[in-house]
Amino acid sequence: MAVHKLAARLGLVIAIATTGCDPDCFDGGELEAAHGDGRRAAEAFSAAEYQRGRADGLALDRADGFGDGQAEGYDDGYARGYDGGSGYAAGYDGGYAAGLADGSSDPGACQAGGDAGFSDGESDGRDAGSSESWDAAWSEGYDAGLADGQASCDEDDEPDQPVAASPAAARAKTLASRPAADADEDGPDSGDLRTCYQRGYQEGLDETAHERGLASGKRDNPEYVAGHAGGYARGLDDGLAAGASAGRDDGWQDGHDDGFADGYDEVYAGCYDASYDGGYDSGWDEGWADGWDDGWQDGYDAGHDDGSASCAQ
Repeated sequence: MAVHKLAARLGLVIAIATTGCDPDCFDGGELEAAHGDGRRAAEAFSAAEYQRGRADGLALDRADGFGDGQAEGYDDGYARGYDGGSGYAAGYDGGYAAGLADGSSDPGACQAGGDAGFSDGESDGRDAGSSESWDAAWSEGYDAGLADGQASCDEDDEPDQPVAASPAAARAKTLASRPAADADEDGPDSGDLRTCYQRGYQEGLDETAHERGLASGKRDNPEYVAGHAGGYARGLDDGLAAGASAGRDDGWQDGHDDGFADGYDEVYAGCYDASYDGGYDSGWDEGWADGWDDGWQDGYDAGHDDGSASCAQ
């Protein structure tokens, strides 16, 4: 009871926030004494926790050992069965073969590949045709625009004057805040004492004390050990079977997904390639016509500007 009351008081002390500069907890004076007090208190608490854990382990019976052993054996067996030759790997191979056949026979694969191939080919052909016709059309358009621009020299056209836009001025305000000074109600000495006590406590604390004590008690408990051995063997057999079954199921599904994707992609790619050329030819004709119109107009505009500029000379 005294140990638990001590732990509660120590928890309250540790929870108090420390303030001020980093103290020297090995000053040979009060701060070092506080550090030592904290360390000894934590060591006493850890020793009590170890003994409490050991007592808990010694109090277990054969049924407790059987239950723990069965759970541990099942986990080990499940992992071995899942990763074993009759588990995931076997399921994956069978699933892949089935998925490959399903993907290759999917009626939508060729349709999707053909549509995509024609569309991409049409786009590429349109770009190529437009680029090829634009240059030739630009030259013809320029000559026509230049003649029309020169013919307009008798017209008194004044160029439009751009309207200057005045941007609005932006101002940024920066508010400087000054942190309020922290009030040290306890004074720096008491805060440093708490800090050093806490550091000493943390250095002396063994957070695994109860766990280590429990394991020690189990090892020295013959009833628990005997029950654990029997339970582990039972759990191992059950885990092997369950793990292999789950591994086959997961492997089959993953293999089927991968196989389906490969089979589908193979058919998709073949139909894509077969449709690309037809789309390219169709797009080239449309692009050539569009490029001619755009190139002629761009050339005409440039020629007309140059022809009009000669009026001022």
